[in-house]
Amino acid sequence: MEKDESFRILCPACSEGELRVTSEEMEIPHFGSVLISTIKCSSCGFRSVDVIPVETRPPSRYIARIDDEKDLMLRVIRSGTGILRIPEFGLRISPGTVQEGYISNVEGVLERITGILEQIRNDLTNYPEEFPDSPIRLENTNKLIERISDIREGRFPEDSSITLILEDPMGNSAIVNEEGGGGVEKELLGEKEVIDLTREIHSDFDEKLKED
Repeated sequence: MEKDESFRILCPACSEGELRVTSEEMEIPHFGSVLISTIKCSSCGFRSVDVIPVETRPPSRYIARIDDEKDLMLRVIRSGTGILRIPEFGLRISPGTVQEGYISNVEGVLERITGILEQIRNDLTNYPEEFPDSPIRLENTNKLIERISDIREGRFPEDSSITLILEDPMGNSAIVNEEGGGGVEKELLGEKEVIDLTREIHSDFDEKLKED
């Protein structure tokens, strides 16, 4: 069931348009119901999405080892408070000033990461003077894009598996095997971990505000 509402709140991006909110409830096997909330500006097109479980869940960490083509279909529910890490790539994706949640699968997550890397590659190519070590960065970025492409196509050479880690101090994110099998570890976060992650999110938010 989808709900559509408009609020007389000025858009934080253009300060002119009115925000429109739509929400839809979705059932995810072996996880439960989630509410997908989308906020969009009627003027400039500003858009923000978040995913929130209908039932309250404890702060958790999900760990998935991706070493087979079937692992690419693991469901990923990332809320606006979810921190995503892939240690083998040295990647960490945390919430910014616009909380962007989504429901996808591992392949979809890798596609999103590829989009970010391609933008970085464009910047390194078009504005090399802005990056003193642009040749090295460009080479490493190209290698990472190629490696992700191999994985997305189901090619896993020896020792090429990756680990997808999703942490959420609010308990709103998860990695789920919708077939009901294994492949995903779940750990409850301790009080100190919750505090540290929350501080990490706030710190990233503050840094992003300074950039903007």
